[in-house]
Amino acid sequence: MSTLAVLLKKIAVVLMTDKRTRTVILSVIVGFALLIFLLFGFIFSLFSFGSKHNTDLIYYIFYPEVPIENLLESEPQYYYHIKMAREHLAEIKTSGEEITRQSPVADSTVELIDRDILRAQVVYYVLFLERDTIMSLPDKPSFVGCFYNHNQDGETVTAITDDSVIYRNIESLTGCFITEAEKKNISEILLMLDVVSALRGFPGEYSPPIEPEHMNSISSRFGYRKDPLTGETSFHNGTDFSWTGCYGANIYAVASGVVTRAGDAGDGFGRCVIIDHGGGILTYYAHCASVAVHVGDNVSKGQYISKIGSTGRSTGPHLHFGLKVNGVWQDAMNLFQ
Repeated sequence: MSTLAVLLKKIAVVLMTDKRTRTVILSVIVGFALLIFLLFGFIFSLFSFGSKHNTDLIYYIFYPEVPIENLLESEPQYYYHIKMAREHLAEIKTSGEEITRQSPVADSTVELIDRDILRAQVVYYVLFLERDTIMSLPDKPSFVGCFYNHNQDGETVTAITDDSVIYRNIESLTGCFITEAEKKNISEILLMLDVVSALRGFPGEYSPPIEPEHMNSISSRFGYRKDPLTGETSFHNGTDFSWTGCYGANIYAVASGVVTRAGDAGDGFGRCVIIDHGGGILTYYAHCASVAVHVGDNVSKGQYISKIGSTGRSTGPHLHFGLKVNGVWQDAMNLFQ
């Protein structure tokens, strides 16, 4: 018999005959398991905490007019990070405005110039403020210059639209290699800011699509869910409202806009109204029993447009209310928060 087998046999004999030893070993095992459980819980809470604050953090950083004094006491680490980031990004903005003032951007508009400067701010934030490399920050006018080409006339500049060229310019200037993860992060923040920009000012400006007393009658929320028809997990691109006796209830436009669809297009939405509110914002009102508007109609906030039904791909009477911003589905309930 091997030495290991003999040792295991002796341990087994001790465990069977010595109650005190069994108790001690059991206590150690339980304690170790509890420690592992707490450790995983702590790690999970860190990830959850960071995720919960990510959108808010970006919002505070890139919208300096939003007050942050309330964070000083409740979350001072975020307050000081936001304050520091705002100071640096204000300098990036000043540098961008100086470049475009001295050398006007050819064939551009104020909106495009602001967008170019915002992109420079986002790239700077991801590469230098999230990396905690404060001591090796590049000269800000030179950094912003990486986003523009000087034209042959010597008087105007053109914004570079190819991200790969911008990244090469920055790497040449700073010697800083830009990872794929950082490039993805930059794209995600820019998209997030597009959505925030589109949705800013909505609360109070947009009215409910149904009678206010039924706004809590949500049968299915935005996001991934088990498909009620197939039982498989799938993405649900809207919010469903349903309650007893809801069939035939009025549906209202949440804001003024132009009707771009008013009927069934065979895509599962059944009879559906789509309203274009401008600024890349579309709202969807699907599975209607009947439609009271026509394509091209100008509708106002709160105007009656259709009735709740169960047409199209539906398991029962409900309103499927959806929101698209710049072609991307968003949680429509953000309009009312």
